[in-house]
Amino acid sequence: MEQKEQRERERLKAMLTAINGKELWLETSGEGDPVVMVHGLGGTSTFFDAVATRLASSSQVVAFDLEGHGRSPLAGSLSISGWAEDLGAVLDHVGASSASVVSHSMGTVIAQEFAARNPDRVDKLVLLGPIRELPDGGRDGLCERAATVREHSMGAVATGIANGGTGPRTKESRPEVVGYVRESLLRQDSEGYAAACEALAASVDADQAAISCPVLLITGTDDGLAPPDKAERISAGFADSRLEVIDGIGHWTVIEAGTEVAALVADFLS
Repeated sequence: MEQKEQRERERLKAMLTAINGKELWLETSGEGDPVVMVHGLGGTSTFFDAVATRLASSSQVVAFDLEGHGRSPLAGSLSISGWAEDLGAVLDHVGASSASVVSHSMGTVIAQEFAARNPDRVDKLVLLGPIRELPDGGRDGLCERAATVREHSMGAVATGIANGGTGPRTKESRPEVVGYVRESLLRQDSEGYAAACEALAASVDADQAAISCPVLLITGTDDGLAPPDKAERISAGFADSRLEVIDGIGHWTVIEAGTEVAALVADFLS
């Protein structure tokens, strides 16, 4: 068993890519104009599979695990600005001077930071379950979650987050989605996740006025973190944006409504 696990670790390590002085899990598919995916807290690149499959017929799709998430090991301290630098390095690695960026939850904070700092490198921006700077209560909650994970592991928070982040309709009709979210969380490295919670808690708003590209925002009627009214306020801060609201889903947009989200994103990017 130990030899099998060692071989699997070696196989995964061979598939990691050296980017920006660290090792990141990177996957590419399709050909055409580049589209880069940035997942959220507790997610991985596989969150975007339904969208990536739809886009790969006409685009070069690039998905990666953020440092400290999934198969990308924690290499140092984490921050929104550091992840934004990694996003730029991923574009450099695939030879893209610019790309469209599709992001989710915490990934929308990273994508907005990158787009505000590098407006010439983002052709179009998609924000799924969009969030901005958190209120004090949200910051405190994330720091408390980080402390819980460090003391008790991911198992102490995974079930609550999976149930709280998915919509009532999803939990009733598609319980496997809740299972996917829980499994995604359980597979996270505890220290990487805790450090990511603290990085998000410390984040500040990017300059929306500096983001000139077209922006598509998508949320669900039952998204407690990015409810439609809050998403509408975020949308209003961009020069060129539109908001789509999907009925009956929560915060895990692509997992809860993959076909619908993929169609909206494909239409926006075409």
